[in-house]
Amino acid sequence: MTSQVAAADLSMRFNNWLNRFSPPRQIANNPQAMQDDADGLLRIILDHTPGEGWQDWYHDAIRRLEAGMTTRAWPAPGEVVKACRAAEAPRPSGALSGAGEAQVIGMMINWLGKFGRQMPGYGNALRTRELIRRGALRDVAEARDRGFALFPDEEQALLEDRRARRAAGETIEQIIGTSEWNRHVRILARIWDCSEFEAHERAGAGPASRDPDLSGNFVGERLSA
Repeated sequence: MTSQVAAADLSMRFNNWLNRFSPPRQIANNPQAMQDDADGLLRIILDHTPGEGWQDWYHDAIRRLEAGMTTRAWPAPGEVVKACRAAEAPRPSGALSGAGEAQVIGMMINWLGKFGRQMPGYGNALRTRELIRRGALRDVAEARDRGFALFPDEEQALLEDRRARRAAGETIEQIIGTSEWNRHVRILARIWDCSEFEAHERAGAGPASRDPDLSGNFVGERLSA
């Protein structure tokens, strides 16, 4: 059962998050219907909230929910349920502990060294943070570019920094580094079925190409296509 403190905190967080999106058109002019709909979505969140470690669980659930949304409208109840159920198992202390977890981290480090990406089925934001702490990943930027799970606030801060640097006139290559840019060009060449030289030229041809989606999900989806 969710504690009163957790329920109050989650209610505030979820309502603030929901305010970023638009209510469904059919209820947009009906305040009571909007309130009922919002309350229903919040109840789903609270029904799935674990008794301990709920802060990290909520971050993970919201990250998954946003990743599955395709419009700026409120999510459907089924989308919220799916995200809540898929959220990683919480850790009460907010930190990683135990011999089993240490073994998983070691496996992830070895996998990263061999394949340069997150080990399938083992990723979560806490483990990513531990990999950064141990130096296996340089920082949040490298973690995101290699497809590792991040907490929403960490990813948002990174994207805001990148947007600010782009606005200041820096190129994508300057922002993400030559090595990561070259890796991205190789991926674009595979997606576009062209040479790396042509992909490099096309990537610099216009705003849409100069600012490609550099997230790990983008890379993974197209490599597996």
